[in-house]
Amino acid sequence: MKKRITIGIDLDGVLRDFAGTVIKLTNYLYDTNFDVKEVTSWDFSNDLIKEKLPAFDMWEMLKRHKSRLEDADYYPNGVKLFEQLRLTFPDDNVWIVTDQITEFRKLTLEWIIRTLPIQPTGIIFSFYKDKCKLPLDCMLDDRAKVILDCCKAGITSILWSQPWNTLKNPEQRTFYSLLMQSSKVFQSFHRADNAEEVIKIISSLKEKA
Repeated sequence: MKKRITIGIDLDGVLRDFAGTVIKLTNYLYDTNFDVKEVTSWDFSNDLIKEKLPAFDMWEMLKRHKSRLEDADYYPNGVKLFEQLRLTFPDDNVWIVTDQITEFRKLTLEWIIRTLPIQPTGIIFSFYKDKCKLPLDCMLDDRAKVILDCCKAGITSILWSQPWNTLKNPEQRTFYSLLMQSSKVFQSFHRADNAEEVIKIISSLKEKA
């Protein structure tokens, strides 16, 4: 009998369109014309929006307009990925592992329940730096820093492709440089942009379990 594994999947940037939600709300409130296609870094609030709005505070804005997160759009390919994981690995744990401030946790749960066609086996609220400390066999995330930490912890790690984690971003070039300093760490790393690739990676992991 094969070992039951635990798969972690991030929420914002993988399932929920956090960047698009923030951009739309910013444009509405501040009469700006930002385009989500301009988001090329994970910290787009500082790297993009604050260039035009120096006093901008993304978290304070979202606290005042919490319902926008509850009504946020989803990524169709991300939700398809999640559904395929649950259907392909029905006996395994598929957790949503997400870094959410306390004020947003209830509405995040409501978003998950309303949006996902199949519910996760668990929902873990974890500070991004602590995801690598969880008892995971695999972690899928759009943030390179999380992936690097998970690789170092020996967790099979999948970087979900997004415009803000490509080599065009200097931060990501640093990430890849650090990643390749250790062959053992690099062996835990994968990159994917569709459900089929992720299923293949996890199926291989299960074969070795």
